[in-house]
Amino acid sequence: MALKVIVSLVIYGKVDTAARFYDLYTPFMSESIRNSLAAYFKSLGKRHRFVGRKGLHLVLDYLARKV
Repeated sequence: MALKVIVSLVIYGKVDTAARFYDLYTPFMSESIRNSLAAYFKSLGKRHRFVGRKGLHLVLDYLARKV
């Protein structure tokens, strides 16, 4: 469930909120999902490129390749 919320927040441009949610629910996630999300948030860095509808496939593709 946490992964669904995080992906939804990223899709709607709430990357900071998604990262905070990730921080709160990290203990409840599997290691592979935790590592994949950490790498994704790290790749965003300070540039906060937004994903939006066009980039939905980017988020899902990234997570699919990492999980």
